[in-house]
Amino acid sequence: MKYMYRVLLGLVLAGAIIFLMSRAISWQDAKNSVLALRWNDIALIIGVVFAISLAKATRFYFILNYGDVPVSLMNTFRIFVASQAFTPMPGGELGRAILFKNELGVHLKEVAGPVFLQALMELWTAALWVVFAAFLVGNIFGIWIIGLFALLAILTAPLLLAKRLPGLLDILKRHGMAYKWIDKTQSTFRHFGTLVSSKGKRKAWRFWIVIVALGLLAHAVSGGLLWYIAHSVGGHITILQGIFATTAAALIQGIFTFIPGGLGVTEGGLVGILSGFAVPLPKTIVMILLYRVATLPLSIFISILFLTVIYGKKLIHRASST
Repeated sequence: MKYMYRVLLGLVLAGAIIFLMSRAISWQDAKNSVLALRWNDIALIIGVVFAISLAKATRFYFILNYGDVPVSLMNTFRIFVASQAFTPMPGGELGRAILFKNELGVHLKEVAGPVFLQALMELWTAALWVVFAAFLVGNIFGIWIIGLFALLAILTAPLLLAKRLPGLLDILKRHGMAYKWIDKTQSTFRHFGTLVSSKGKRKAWRFWIVIVALGLLAHAVSGGLLWYIAHSVGGHITILQGIFATTAAALIQGIFTFIPGGLGVTEGGLVGILSGFAVPLPKTIVMILLYRVATLPLSIFISILFLTVIYGKKLIHRASST
C-alpha cells in the first residue's frame, strides 16, 4: 500500500511537470525536434545507455570480488543490467540484492554489503562531480557550495564510520525500537563494515581508485549523453554543464528515492539547472524528455529483456514440466 502511494505521488509530480511543460512549449516544435533525430543518433543514444550500464556493472564486479563473492564480469553484467528493472522503485536495491543472491547461489548477506556500497558510491561520485563542476560552470555560489560540501561529507561519513554503524543502531534498540528493519539494516551495515575495513592497505587503495574512477566515468558518460542530445535538438551546452546537470539530477533522485524513478522532482531539477545555463525553455523541455526516456523507460525496457533471457527458459521449462 505504501508503495502504491509513492507511485501515485511520483505520477502526480510527473503529471504536474508535464502540464507546466505543455504550457511553455509548442508540441509541434517538440515533435519536429524529435523527428530531426537520425537513426544513427538513436543508435548512439542506445549504445551510450549500454556503456553507462557496463561502467556501473564493472564497478559492481570489483566490489563483489573485493567482498570475496566469486562471479565473472560477464555474469555480473548480465545480472546487473537485469536488476536495473528494480532500481527505479523504492527499495529497488533490495531487488538487485535478491536477484544476485538467486543467480549466484549465495546468502543475501554476502551481497547486501556490496549493494549498499554500490548505491553509496553512485551518490558519492555524483556529489564529487557536482562540487568539482560547480566551480567551473560558474553558476553555483554561496550557500549552495556549502550545502554541496555538507552533502559530500554526509555521504563520506558511512565510509569512515563503517565499523561503528551497527553500534549506532544498538542505541535505537536500547531505547525500545526493536523493529525487524533495524535488525536487517544492522546486519547490512555489519557486512558493509567488514567489506570496507578488512583488506590490506595496498589492495584497498587500488580498489578505491578503481571504483571511484568507474563511478566518475559513468557519470561523465551520462553528462556526455545529455550534451549530445542537446546538440542534436539545437540546445547548446558544454560537456561540463551536461555533467553538472546529470550528476545534480542523480543526487536529486537519490535524495527523493522514495519516489519511483525520481519522477517529477528530477525533471523539475533539470529544468531549473538548464534554465540557469541560458538554454531556451522549449529546447530544455525537449532535452529533458529525451534524456529521461533514454535513462528510464529505455533502460527499464533493456533490463526487462535481460530478465526475460535469465528467467524465460526457466519459466518455459517449469510450464512444460507441469
